[in-house]
Amino acid sequence: MLDHSRYALKHLGSLIPIIAILSKQLTQIVIKEIPTSVSEEDLLLEFKNGNPNLPVKEIYRLKRRVVHPVSGAASFVDSESVKVTIRSSTIPQFVFLWKIRVSTSIFIPRLLVCHNCGQLNHPTKFCRNAAKCLNCGEAKHPESVTCVKPAVCISCSCNHRTFSKDCKEYFKRREINRVMAVDNVDFRTARLTLEDSLKNVLNDAGCRQNMNPKEFPPLRVSRYFTDGSKYAAESFAGYGIVALTNNECKTYRRRSSNYTSIFTLEGMAIASALKLALCDPNPTVLLFSDSASVLESLTSKRKWCKMPHIVLEILELTFKLKQAGKVVKFFWTLAHVRIRYNELADQLAKDAIRSGIDSEYCLPASDFKSVWKERLFSSFMKWCKLIGTSKDFVPTIRHWPRVFLKYKWSTLQYVTAGIIPRPLIAFSGSAETWKG
Repeated sequence: MLDHSRYALKHLGSLIPIIAILSKQLTQIVIKEIPTSVSEEDLLLEFKNGNPNLPVKEIYRLKRRVVHPVSGAASFVDSESVKVTIRSSTIPQFVFLWKIRVSTSIFIPRLLVCHNCGQLNHPTKFCRNAAKCLNCGEAKHPESVTCVKPAVCISCSCNHRTFSKDCKEYFKRREINRVMAVDNVDFRTARLTLEDSLKNVLNDAGCRQNMNPKEFPPLRVSRYFTDGSKYAAESFAGYGIVALTNNECKTYRRRSSNYTSIFTLEGMAIASALKLALCDPNPTVLLFSDSASVLESLTSKRKWCKMPHIVLEILELTFKLKQAGKVVKFFWTLAHVRIRYNELADQLAKDAIRSGIDSEYCLPASDFKSVWKERLFSSFMKWCKLIGTSKDFVPTIRHWPRVFLKYKWSTLQYVTAGIIPRPLIAFSGSAETWKG
């Protein structure tokens, strides 16, 4: 008779690496602008062919809610966004589909809520608990009876309805979901990370409350909050600045051309805030921005000739502030998490699109080229959909027909890769700019 325990111990060394490979963490990403005519099977096959280093588990097309204009009935239809589940410990920034590099975004799942018992750990479909009233938190009333009792939250026992935006437990669980998706960690690690950050904030607040204002005079610090906003349907893009200096709150609204990218808008906002700091008497400048890409580019090791001009402008202004004896510190903040002045800067950026002052900064040629590339690709996809309905078209995995002129295909590949054809060479070059 075979001793299974000895057999397992004998072959334990060969089992360990296999377990390590199979226990790779699952990561979920979202790919947008995938036509609904492409089936999930065809997309899965194309994803495997274009990304052999990313083992894919499944592909699911996301749905969107549509309300009938006459009957008012709600239904769910296929959208152009696709969720891809891959076995990877890192989150890829882009993937390759049909020989084209496509950017990805992180999939943040919605928080599971139960409208039967009011808890946050399971959906209504699988609830086995007793039904409760979502207003008072007691046993559910008959459908013909309207609850008039004071509101009590089931999750945090505060004076508001269950699932309210003011519920601290709901906000905490939603932030845990976000940390799990962004940092690609499990629930326990995300919860501990969030609790540690909250403890640090509470400890700092407690220390400030115990301080004697007479023993600790107020610091001469200026704070600047910046944000940018852009809509495809508008003719302009805007950015806003909130300046907090000497117990005063000043706001600024600037706008630029709609060709301006979000990266350039955020950089313009930071540069404008640093210009305001040059005339500020306070020796310490704290700048808060929710653009991680701009802040990371400030510490990039790329050559100066290859850096965006707005990044060089920020570095030059920072150097001038340091020469003037001031201390400049940059901070990255989360977007849309109820940070008071960050939300105010976001609202200023949206208002600046229509009522802001024109910006003094120039636009890089790369912003124009990216818009042209996007429009060309969009027109090409519309053309493919139109040709796909013709008589002689043979449907394949790719959207374009088999018979396609070589020079047109080469031109499209050049543009999608960022290489500008000869008629557009005049707009290329990192030093050339256009007025916004």
